This record gives sequence, structure tokens and C-alpha cells, in this order.
Amino acid sequence: MNILDLIKLLPMTNCKACGYDTCMAFASHVIKKGAPLSACPHLPADVFDTLDKTLKEQQAKKTHLAPDRFKTAKEFVTGKIQDYDFAELAPYLGGEYIKRDGKDTMILPYLGHRYEISKQEARALDDVPEHDVWDTILLYNYIASNCRKSPTGNWISIDALPGSIPKKPELEETCEKRIARAFTGNVAGLKTAVQKIGGAFADLETSADLKAVIHPLPKTPFLLLFWDEDAREGFEARAKVLFDETILCFLDIESAVFLAEKMASRLIEMKG
Repeated sequence: MNILDLIKLLPMTNCKACGYDTCMAFASHVIKKGAPLSACPHLPADVFDTLDKTLKEQQAKKTHLAPDRFKTAKEFVTGKIQDYDFAELAPYLGGEYIKRDGKDTMILPYLGHRYEISKQEARALDDVPEHDVWDTILLYNYIASNCRKSPTGNWISIDALPGSIPKKPELEETCEKRIARAFTGNVAGLKTAVQKIGGAFADLETSADLKAVIHPLPKTPFLLLFWDEDAREGFEARAKVLFDETILCFLDIESAVFLAEKMASRLIEMKG
């Protein structure tokens, strides 16, 4: 199934309930990045069930990827970690080391799920409704960082990171604006979603209606700020994501933005 196949089954109203500006953008993220199909509230139950099954089978076979792109990326990043001592590194990354079938293995929490990662393969230990194979590359990138730092709690915007100019619009579109649209007039719903993925509310001097620290990965906390709409003043809802100043020790900027996008998807998934 490709993007056009999926678009034919969508309502094409561009209602933005899924968190994207258009049905086309939603279809693209479902096919290319594994965004949850359940984010669209307008699919009839029978269509959703059939389509969901098809997409999961397709993603499991990686048939939605360019033939060698995932394989090449995986070979590159796993090649970097073959000599790593997982037992020694796991505590620094907030992981748990185990020996599974004679293989060094690390268990990592990731956006409310748990993943088991060896030097050859990665798999979810619990039910992941919409798994994106690029999550695998992200987890391997996190391990490959070999970072020994601890987050400082000093928050910075993406502007403070090297190479942020081309990635800032992506962060705004795929994360911040999606959260703002999805939770307009629903601060309580956002609070519930934050709690469901293990976030904690922060006591900060800011006018934001919600302030929460979320750990998508153990050592990469994000600070989420949310201002709800104010119809009387003409202000739309707004969300802002800040990074801990150590973020680039654990992830490159592209991976950090991808992680923020996945966090947005997970929050919207938990909305209901």
C-alpha cells in the first residue's frame, strides 16, 4: 500500500483532527514513518480494522521503505556498537543489561514501551500498536552515542543546537503544531496523555498552562510547554519543546527531532 492508496480511503476533509494539516500529510506519515492510523477519527471501524492489519503486515516486512535504505542504515549503526560492552554501558543510558540466548542485550524504555536490543536485532517486549521500523535506527543511534553524561536540567531551544536551521521547521510542524492542534481547549486531556507516557509536571516560572518533563528515552528529557487558546484575546493554542543541554551527546539533531515527532504521536495516541 502506498500513499495514494491510503488517501483514497481517507475522508479528505483536511479536518486536522489527526494532528496534521492535510489528509495527504497524514497519509505520508502513516506510510513513510509509521504514524498511528488511529489518529484519524473518521475511518469506519471495518475499514480501520482491515487497513490497520494491512499496514502492520507491510511495516513488519519493511515493504514501505526504499529497498536498501533501512538495511544500509541498520548495518552502519550496528557496526558501530559491535565492540561495546553493554553491561558497562547500560547504566549510563538508563538501560538494563541481560544475556539472552548468549547475546549481550540491553532493555530500554521508549515512550512508554520496553524494547530489547542486541547487537543484531531490536524488538518490542510489549504490544506496540504502530511500530515504525525507524524506531529501531533511533534506538541503535542512542546506544551508539556511548554517552556517559547525565542530563543537567538546563533547557535549551532547538535554535541553540548546531545545524538547527533546516530542522527547526520540521520540529515545529511534526511536533509542536501537532500537539497544539490536537489539544486545543483540552489541557486536561494533555495532562492525562503526559501521565500515561510517564511524564511529570514541572514547577517553573512561566505562563504556560501545562509544564511537563517527558523522557522519551531515559537520558533525553524534553520539556513540554503548552499554552491553550484564548478566544477572547485571539490567541491560538501553542506548544513548545525544549531539550536538555546534553541532548547532542545522546542523539544527533535529526534523531532528536524524530524523537520529538514520535513523542507528539504518542501523546495524541493517548488522547482518547
